[in-house]
Amino acid sequence: MAKKTELTKREVVVVALHLLGGATRGIDTEHVAMKAFELAPGMFSWKHFADQVDKDLVRVLLFDARKSEFGAHVTGRVSQGWMLTEAGCEFAEAAAKRLGGGAVQQRRQSREDARRVAQERQRLESTDAYQKVRTGHAEQVSEREAEVFFRLNAYITGESRDRKLDQIANMFADDDELSRVIRIVRERVPSHG
Repeated sequence: MAKKTELTKREVVVVALHLLGGATRGIDTEHVAMKAFELAPGMFSWKHFADQVDKDLVRVLLFDARKSEFGAHVTGRVSQGWMLTEAGCEFAEAAAKRLGGGAVQQRRQSREDARRVAQERQRLESTDAYQKVRTGHAEQVSEREAEVFFRLNAYITGESRDRKLDQIANMFADDDELSRVIRIVRERVPSHG
């Protein structure tokens, strides 16, 4: 039986992506489809075979969720997987609460993910950009130091560049101090197409 929610299909898909860990890594369309079906089966089933998940519908909704008119909550594509933008993370966390307590449980962080986050934190904290912001000299952070902070170069452009920026911001969204530094350094990142 479908769970009654105030969320649209597209919003449920964004929440499903969030629950699967899409804040920090690309998630395959099939996994998003299965999680969305689990959260709201009636919304994502076939018309004549209600026990079947409509993966094509989920794919279309993920593409729509990339559009600015729908909040630009998602980045990615079928071939590389889907990831939440910073705005998508904020939206998904708030929207997940509207789905109701029991059905909404975020994926537990694996040991590998925890290790990767700890290493990334250590790397960020050792950069010149981090040190300058922490000591009150944010205005001295150069564009190159900002790129080093986010592991960017001139060849990472457009959506790939935005995806890397969002990945770091999302990874540390719950850390007030590091989030503050990330926001400040992100303003110093030059745009490359």
